[in-house]
Amino acid sequence: MLLSPDGGSGKIVFPLHDDSCYAIARLLLKIGVEIMAPSLVGNTERFNKFRLARNHVVEAEEAPWPYFLIRSESVDARLVSVLASLPAVHEYVQSRGFDVFLHQIEDEVVLFFRYGQFRAGICLSSRETVWRQVLLDWGVPHVGCPVEFSEESA
Repeated sequence: MLLSPDGGSGKIVFPLHDDSCYAIARLLLKIGVEIMAPSLVGNTERFNKFRLARNHVVEAEEAPWPYFLIRSESVDARLVSVLASLPAVHEYVQSRGFDVFLHQIEDEVVLFFRYGQFRAGICLSSRETVWRQVLLDWGVPHVGCPVEFSEESA
């Protein structure tokens, strides 16, 4: 935590590529799988598409799951919040500094998550990173995390 000299303001800063990346990936996957869960009930095909992400969360697999730390708020203009159809709830959630977005890119479902200045995108349906091309097409700067995916930064 970085505080101003008088202690009246501050911000939380964390390293991009430390051991917390693995926990952040699991947290983002958990959020996404929980949001998708109602649409998976009774639909074996859809359930199987998210099985890998679910197993990664539940079994705390060692293999890293890629996500991209998004370094620009410009991505927000391209996304529609999961809560957009509930204006009062959406307004409340935004007043607390966060929002959640789902975006389908070809056959992949991508969760975009915002909390304060922290923005990230993670594919819920596979470990593939080809969906990242959309970030490149949109001109959105991003950093691949965990460190194993840092070469996929722009």
